[in-house]
Amino acid sequence: MQDIEDFWTWAQTELRGFVQKQTDGALEVDLSRIITSGESVGGFLSLITGLSHAESVRSVMAAYLVVDLRSTHFTDYEKAVLGMPQMPLDMIKEHMAKVTDGRIPSIVSSDPKGERIELMFAFIQRGAYRDSFPPDQRHNAILEEVQIPQRWCSCDAREK
Repeated sequence: MQDIEDFWTWAQTELRGFVQKQTDGALEVDLSRIITSGESVGGFLSLITGLSHAESVRSVMAAYLVVDLRSTHFTDYEKAVLGMPQMPLDMIKEHMAKVTDGRIPSIVSSDPKGERIELMFAFIQRGAYRDSFPPDQRHNAILEEVQIPQRWCSCDAREK
């Protein structure tokens, strides 16, 4: 979350000059027309940025994100997810052990082959988010702290 705040500060103070320099003044930044967008974790970051800076962000587009990490869907034990078979709990334990002892990096920015997809499903199925994202962290409860704007649009397939 601190990286997002650092970027926000940079964008507010340095982005105009950076773009003008890079484009020899051909482009201009309009910080009154900011939109955030993302999918999955990017969607979560988009939402948090929009809610944390509601006075400056005009719109948030977020898809496939976890909005409430304390929801029982993400904290209860086993569940079917997109028809995937139940992944073993040991998959998570082994992964965390490898991260802890340095055999694999703790942060992976890109996975074009989708080699971690089963691990993601294991986290969801086994409710492992509760261990990775402590519920008392502010950004996990941000929806309780904000007043939802009138233009809020929730697109849920269950809504009719």
